[in-house]
Formats: sequence, structure tokens, C-alpha cells
Amino acid sequence: MSGHPILPFSIPQMKEFVPKALRPWIVVVMVIVVQLSGGVYMSAAGEMVGSTALMQEDIMMAGYASLVGMALFFPSCSVCVVLCAQRLRCRYASP
Repeated sequence: MSGHPILPFSIPQMKEFVPKALRPWIVVVMVIVVQLSGGVYMSAAGEMVGSTALMQEDIMMAGYASLVGMALFFPSCSVCVVLCAQRLRCRYASP
């Protein structure tokens, strides 16, 4: 049967010092954070002003706050990944 060879699962965007067993879980955590962020849909600010008693500036501030929160999560997550990878490498270092 011809076709392409089945290669092992890999995430090439990750650095080599991140353990291969940890890579899929990092992606899962990042996807969960993005999906559950509950941010404000900024394009619908005009409709939200009409349906609530808030001003447009309040809604825009909530949207920007969620945007900044997401932007701050990923660099801190990468620092945690580096620290965890270093700790796992020390613990499970091959002789």
C-alpha cells in the first residue's frame, strides 16, 4: 500500500529543551485558556451599549482588560514551561 509514512507526533514550534511528553499538555492548557477567557466581543460594543445601561467606554475598557490579561498570560506561561522543563530534566536526566 503506497502512501506517506506515519511519523511520530511532534510539535515543531516548541524548543528542544521542553520534554516531548509535556508538549501536548502545554498546547491543551493554552487552548483551554483561550476558549474560557470570556472576553468581550469588541465589535459588538455598539449593541451592548443599547442593551445595557453602560457607556461604550466601559465596555471598551472591559474588552481591553481581557485583551491585556490574555497578552500577559502567555509570556508567564512560557516562563513556567521553561522552569518546569528544567526541573523535569534534572529529575529525569539520563545517566
